[in-house]
Amino acid sequence: MNRKPTNDKVGGKVGGLAFFLSIPALFLIVTGALLGILYLIKTKEMSGLWWLLIGMTIGFLISPIIIGKLYVFMHEVKHAIVASLAGNKWKKLTIDGGGGAYEYSYTKKTAHLNAFIALAPYWFPLLTVPVALFGLTKAISYEGIRLLLGAVFAIDLYTGFKDLGPHQSDLSNIRGGSSVAILYVILMNALTTALVLAWAISGLNGFSEITYHLWDLCSKLFLNTIPTTGQ
Repeated sequence: MNRKPTNDKVGGKVGGLAFFLSIPALFLIVTGALLGILYLIKTKEMSGLWWLLIGMTIGFLISPIIIGKLYVFMHEVKHAIVASLAGNKWKKLTIDGGGGAYEYSYTKKTAHLNAFIALAPYWFPLLTVPVALFGLTKAISYEGIRLLLGAVFAIDLYTGFKDLGPHQSDLSNIRGGSSVAILYVILMNALTTALVLAWAISGLNGFSEITYHLWDLCSKLFLNTIPTTGQ
């Protein structure tokens, strides 16, 4: 399940300036997102949220049963997707018994993204993204898509946190140690959770609300201005 790059130059620690700057940036974004969620909870009808929570409960209950050997495959596929999004070349993905490995080649231009790739299995919403996109088609009911989204999101969380810990080389190979890696994973999952909650409560308008509150927060912190209008 551990990341296995093909380039021998990545035999040790990964994680540069881009990775470390992403952590305070995530703190800010997550704070703005949570402010948006609180506003939605106070002002919007909550039936979508309840259907999502029911789906999540089902998802958490069935995850240990249905994941099984798929867990290793999902772990490596998450490495592969994020590595490909970073512009790297897919070399080989292997599953062997209870473990697996994903191999890729990278360039100097993409080397600074290796830390994000290493931690991808612990935050990338592999099942949530396609289900959310499918929901835009309105092929199934309002209640049904939220129930389904909740179930797959719970499975993504389960697979992300199942083996999260200092024993994982994905985490221990991060510069700063596994504590920094775990902090990053928690922040990424908090952001994903906020986005899923916003979508469940208010659809795409929920994303707009999060964006507004993030901008409002940044304005107060960095521009020393307070917007005079809101949503």
